[in-house]
Amino acid sequence: MRAACGICLEKFESSASPVALFRCGHVFDFVCIDHFLEVGSKCPTCSKIIDKTKKNHYLRIQLSDVDGSGSSKAVVRSELKKNLMESNHKVIALQTELSNTKDKLNQARTDHEKALTQVRDNKDMVKTITESLESLKTDCQQATDARDNCLMELKSVKLCNQALINELKESQKSYTSVHKELQSLRSKKDRCSTCEKKPMNSNGSAQVLDSQADYRSKYLDLQKQHSDLLKKEQILEKKFVELTVSTNGPNAVLHGIADQVPYRQQVNDSKARESRLLIDISRLKQSKDKMYKEKRAFQDKYNATNIQLKEMQVHKDSLLAEIKVLQDKLKVSDESGALLQQVKQDWQDENRSTKEKLKVSLDNIKRLQELNQKYTSEILALRQKMIILEQMVEAFQENELFILVSKELDDSQSMLESAKITNNDLTSEIIALKEKLAIATRSWF
Repeated sequence: MRAACGICLEKFESSASPVALFRCGHVFDFVCIDHFLEVGSKCPTCSKIIDKTKKNHYLRIQLSDVDGSGSSKAVVRSELKKNLMESNHKVIALQTELSNTKDKLNQARTDHEKALTQVRDNKDMVKTITESLESLKTDCQQATDARDNCLMELKSVKLCNQALINELKESQKSYTSVHKELQSLRSKKDRCSTCEKKPMNSNGSAQVLDSQADYRSKYLDLQKQHSDLLKKEQILEKKFVELTVSTNGPNAVLHGIADQVPYRQQVNDSKARESRLLIDISRLKQSKDKMYKEKRAFQDKYNATNIQLKEMQVHKDSLLAEIKVLQDKLKVSDESGALLQQVKQDWQDENRSTKEKLKVSLDNIKRLQELNQKYTSEILALRQKMIILEQMVEAFQENELFILVSKELDDSQSMLESAKITNNDLTSEIIALKEKLAIATRSWF
């Protein structure tokens, strides 16, 4: 064996026993490296930091025997070329996947911009809905104020109507009192007619006057009777003169004068009663006209109040219908606002998680780029070393330094194994990144 432990420097005796291979390409015995890792965290040869957080700090590899025959050299060379070609193909595949990942990332950014645009539109829509909701609230408040005003007007109209009803009752009372007064006047007139000894009709009952025309006719009759009485008085005076002239005794004259005095007293009483009756009739007529005018005014006010009440009732019904419609619209707006607020909150939560995932994806892409650069640099170094090894193999094919070349070949093979390990890690990270990118690029709505 031409390989030795980097710690104890002892050669590996049997090719059947595996050895520990680090990512830097150095090999060690299992016992030595386990004891070393208990106290240290760097490679004993190159002092490269070893990540102890990973489960496998090194790889178990099996070393093969290499002799000085040309066939063995050709086999090693062909294997190295084959591994190099495979590594190149893997690098190309990884670059292609990296390009696809960048395209997907750009697509995810485009989708993110679209989502932000949609969020702005949603915000504008929320603002519009909020403004319409405020307008609906204002309209509802105005409708409520109008309803309150209508109720106040209705209350005032009811009070006015009650006042009119009270005035109508007072008018009815005054009408009743006037009617009673008229009845009393009629009774007085009847008594006056009885006192004046009016002629009776065929049935023996006095005629009752019920209207103003009857009073007027009665007044004319009284005037006629008065004129008749005056004529009778004149006739009596003439007869008295004639009797005075024809009669010499004073007793006859005194007897005639005594007979004339009751007639004069009756005429004076009739004139006084007639004057009082005319005054009462005029006062009754004025009271009746005033009462009729008041009743007509009250009736007009009452009719106008009823019409106004009907109009206000119709207006009240229309206002109640409008208020109900506004309340329904307000309820629908509240439900829409709550639903939109919930959708907005869900979208904000999902957008926040998406941003976090995109941030993680960007970090993974940066890490992938760093690993790709590292892997590319390792491939380039490996290619240079292969060129040097080929030159050394050609130059020292028959030389005693073939042992050194074999050792370099072993180191190159170790580096290829390390490159394979790095390639596997890179592939697993790309797969995980694809899954995260698929989650990040899914539809948000």
